[in-house]
Amino acid sequence: MKEKFKLDKKDKSILIELYKNARAKVSEISKSTRIQRDSIKYRMQRMKKNKVYHQISPRLRFSGMGFPLLYKVDINIIGSNLTEEDKFLAYLKASPFVINIEKITGRWDISLIIVTKTNHHFEEIFKDIRLKYGDIIKDYDISTINRVVKWWDYSALLRSIKE
Repeated sequence: MKEKFKLDKKDKSILIELYKNARAKVSEISKSTRIQRDSIKYRMQRMKKNKVYHQISPRLRFSGMGFPLLYKVDINIIGSNLTEEDKFLAYLKASPFVINIEKITGRWDISLIIVTKTNHHFEEIFKDIRLKYGDIIKDYDISTINRVVKWWDYSALLRSIKE
């Protein structure tokens, strides 16, 4: 059995800096963490190899990109075969407006986050989803996200991990 990868204080410091600025140069991380450049490069490669992270990307503000509306859509699917469900998930993945897809347990089977320019834009997107996959959608619930209070903020989690 593979031993669990352990993050130490330096690893966490590097990840926090990358979380703050995904495009930070090794020299900038070195300056703010006081960790040598070679050590940062080595640690980043080691963390990636151990699947601590798979990519570092910037945090986007959708409203600044012309998409001020966020919708949360929870979907129940009919006990369809896996092929139909896989096609449905592939269709959702291919949409540039569906920014998050989660398979969940409980009341709903799938949860989506959809970004749109207008309410009408959302209606068009969701109408298209229902037209193409209405035969496997049993039920759905739509919520408008009025304000994002916390969005995938890993920094506190990283600080809480015991060495």
